Amino acid sequence: MSAFPSRNQQAAYVSPEKRAKHNEYMRNYRAAKASPEKKAKNNERMRNQRAAYASVEKRAKYNEYMRSYRTANASTIDLSIRKFHEIVNQGPLSICSCCDQLWYKHSVHHNDRVRQSNPDINKYLCSMMSIDNKERICNTCHGHWIKGKFPPCAVANGMKFPDKPDFFGLNELECRLLAPRIAFQKLMQAPRGRQLKIHGNIVNVPADVIHTVSMLPRLQSQTGTIKINLKRKLQYKSSALSLNVRPHKVIQAAIWLVNNSNLYREEGIVVDSDWINKYNAEITVQDVNKVNEFDNLLSEPL
Repeated sequence: MSAFPSRNQQAAYVSPEKRAKHNEYMRNYRAAKASPEKKAKNNERMRNQRAAYASVEKRAKYNEYMRSYRTANASTIDLSIRKFHEIVNQGPLSICSCCDQLWYKHSVHHNDRVRQSNPDINKYLCSMMSIDNKERICNTCHGHWIKGKFPPCAVANGMKFPDKPDFFGLNELECRLLAPRIAFQKLMQAPRGRQLKIHGNIVNVPADVIHTVSMLPRLQSQTGTIKINLKRKLQYKSSALSLNVRPHKVIQAAIWLVNNSNLYREEGIVVDSDWINKYNAEITVQDVNKVNEFDNLLSEPL
């Protein structure tokens, strides 16, 4: 319990006579402050103060101070911009030996201190060297190791990027054909910085990958291409994306994703081998028919 009485307790101890006397005093005080003589006196004091600061000497001194202030700040801003360009001039080229990600040079440092504090860290590092042939670790992983914690993004934690096959050089539309979900979104440049930002809603459309792949024609040449228009709705005249795709590359990538991707397994996507064998047989029959037609043309008399 507090030793001092609360405001309600203090009000209970004050008599009505004292309260009325105090209220009368405050009314007189406010009336005296609001009198014309007091207002005129205060206005005269403010005019004299402004006139003193508006003198030629005061104004010149103030202008000189503002010029020196702007000059100092301008040099500081130019120096900061120059330092920023020097830092990001080379781009993220340093490799973290723990999470296997690319970082800027100022975001990584040597991992000698971490090795000394935690000798068991060697079995969790990838022993990957950066551009100057030195092993480095990023600030994020370094902070976790210093605290004695395991970095969540470490390669040893199963966060390694999967190896990309050589045949996976797909364009944008070919990737859309293989995506289990297609996201339609509108990107615009921000007024400052010119970075891209999302404008409006994002429409997430589930896609049937196997149905899409089965609709692609099986061309005889592996380098053959077809023109595909990706629309938001089939009844629309305009298309959101229009590119040439390589059916052989798309089918090859679909088979690889079904066999190696956990996302495709969770979605239950399976490539029908009978469909592939059927189309391969049709292509073989077409090739035989074309060869026979060519032989018949050669055998006909001129």
